[in-house]
Amino acid sequence: MAIVLQPIIPTYRLFCSLLFQISVIALIVIFFVKNSQPTIQKLRLTKKDFYLIALTIGLSAVLLIGFVASYLEQEQVIKVYDFSNYWIKVIEGRKLISVSIPDYLTHLRASLGTEYNDFLAFPLVFFSQFLGVSFTGFVSATLLAYYLPTCFLLTIYSLSLVQKINPLKRDWKSVSGLYLIVLLIPVFLAPVLLGYVDIGGLLFVLLLLMLLDDWNLAAYTQKDFLMIAFTMLLLLIARRWYAIYLTGLVLALLLTTAKQIKKTQLINTLKKIIITFIVIIILVLIINPQLIEMFIGKNYADLYSAYKTSGVVKNISEIILALGMLWFIPFFWSFPIFLVNKPTRYVTIGLVTTLVLSVGIFRYIQEIGFHHRYLVVPTIVIFIVSLIAYCSDWVRAKAGTSVSGLFYSFVLLLSVFNFLGSYSQSFEYFTTSVRPFFSQNYQYPVKEPDYQNYQEINQDLKKIVGADHSNVYPIGEGQIFSSEKLKRIGLPKEVDAAPYLLNGKIVDTRDGFPSQLFYCEYIIMAVPFSTDFTSIQQISYQPYELLLKDPLMKEYFSLYKTYRLNGSKLHLYKKKKPITRALVDHLSKKLQVAYPDQPFVYQPNYLLSLLDVPARQTNFDYDGTKTWLYKSPDEQLTFSIHDTKSFNHLKLKISADQNNLRLVVRNQDRVIAQYGLKKAENVYPIDLAQSDQVSITIENVGGVPSEGSLLTLDTTGNNLME
Repeated sequence: MAIVLQPIIPTYRLFCSLLFQISVIALIVIFFVKNSQPTIQKLRLTKKDFYLIALTIGLSAVLLIGFVASYLEQEQVIKVYDFSNYWIKVIEGRKLISVSIPDYLTHLRASLGTEYNDFLAFPLVFFSQFLGVSFTGFVSATLLAYYLPTCFLLTIYSLSLVQKINPLKRDWKSVSGLYLIVLLIPVFLAPVLLGYVDIGGLLFVLLLLMLLDDWNLAAYTQKDFLMIAFTMLLLLIARRWYAIYLTGLVLALLLTTAKQIKKTQLINTLKKIIITFIVIIILVLIINPQLIEMFIGKNYADLYSAYKTSGVVKNISEIILALGMLWFIPFFWSFPIFLVNKPTRYVTIGLVTTLVLSVGIFRYIQEIGFHHRYLVVPTIVIFIVSLIAYCSDWVRAKAGTSVSGLFYSFVLLLSVFNFLGSYSQSFEYFTTSVRPFFSQNYQYPVKEPDYQNYQEINQDLKKIVGADHSNVYPIGEGQIFSSEKLKRIGLPKEVDAAPYLLNGKIVDTRDGFPSQLFYCEYIIMAVPFSTDFTSIQQISYQPYELLLKDPLMKEYFSLYKTYRLNGSKLHLYKKKKPITRALVDHLSKKLQVAYPDQPFVYQPNYLLSLLDVPARQTNFDYDGTKTWLYKSPDEQLTFSIHDTKSFNHLKLKISADQNNLRLVVRNQDRVIAQYGLKKAENVYPIDLAQSDQVSITIENVGGVPSEGSLLTLDTTGNNLME
């Protein structure tokens, strides 16, 4: 899809929105320029050099965006999960910031304590005003906001290492040549083309490396400490997994400092560290206190255990193949050169130690995914680029400037071949004989084989559930069937093309018991069972087995329709009668056999499992923690909880946006509880003695309101029904 420049409507609100975005972008640019300036000054560039470098970057931006537009024009892929997360954030953020800047800032701040926050999305929202919200526009915005600046800063930092050994005057040709070499490294660009924005974190990594300079804590002023710590905080906010890189970096920094610090400097350095730590904690509490819980309150090794599908050796070998021996051999060649030279010794030790530690820690927690290669590749590229500059200086000293220019041209030509061979299948045939030396990061344009089938299935499901707005629960997520593709097939026009489809539980230790499965009127799953994990996830597989073979499960669900997808079958099951505790416990026991020591996996949320909300009367949504219920102004809202006879107590956590509402709870005989609802969330206890089932009614008090009411039912926890 080609980029379509979006017309800017000259309204006052939109003008204010653009002015605000431009102001923030300007502050970000000033922050990076000011803190990278000492490193840039070491290169001794003239004004003319800067103008010509800027021209090179501008021309490369035009050519690269043209390549991206041509490349993505050949694709027809439904972007899902990590490939679409930030694309969706840009689409939604663009709408919100144009309507209300305060609301967008509130949304941005609230998101900072979540896995996928809006921090890196903000600059992309700005560029989307001009490039549009197509996937091509989104990737182009990522190139302008993050990829090109990262390539430039990486070039500058790499040259600064060489300056420590050969403090020569650099010119625009050497900087531009190295910049283009970095720009054309396929493994560097590949995640951006897929829709990842994680490269934005590398801007903070490179700025941090510039601030560290000689890797000696004793040499930093209090101001330096605060700026380094602030940059670390921004990196943590950018993407959660960069915390692992920072862990390795801090340990490496302590190692290099221990080799350089004097005893007389120790006390003063500790004081600076303590002051900095206090300031940063206060800043975190102001920004969003949930950041603390996100980084130290979760066991990510358990949460992501299912993603450990291969060993560290395979992960590293894949990265080597993606780089190609053409680049990986120079990395090993450069290491002893910069280690032997005293001015770069501690920088080399720090970078390599950070690399080794961060990879080791990361692999303990989860798989090194495609975008996680930014944990490894930048350090390797820094040494490669530094070696190219170092060799160019040697050639220049021995044979003159002209020969040095030819050397740069030759390396740049190899980079072009390397790049084209990775993204153009027709060009690959020219490099077959030397393929091991070139990148094997083959990323040719692809077309979704079942694109049309997904569209037809989605339209049919909308018709089936449309009459009563029922919900569908997806079982499993694999190569045969992806429920996320049904949801994202309408992007960018529709963020969620399948609102009837709930988010299925996928990973055992991360997601837990699939209580929503029993809430839904329909269940959809691929036959045979498919998964992207090497170990079968029981919260998907056990329901699959029950639906196909179990007599008890068949009493409640029957096969309603079968689709064809990817050469396999897609079964749609429909609920025949209300769910009882016996069925919920039946699945619970099977999961307990697989995870006897993890109640999170096998303990049901009975309230959610036995809940029955007539979709005709309400809009229902579920995000894993809350259930939102909408009551129209002139109608009662009634929902039920089935098979309550084996429970003694029920706790309803409800908040409403109005005060003129009453909660009435009835069993089969009479009213057993009655409360006036309040705006703040309150817990309403209900005695379930002698109640086979209960119905809950939300009704008006004191006349009909002018607007409908939005209520939030908190369904978190396994102790709501006991």
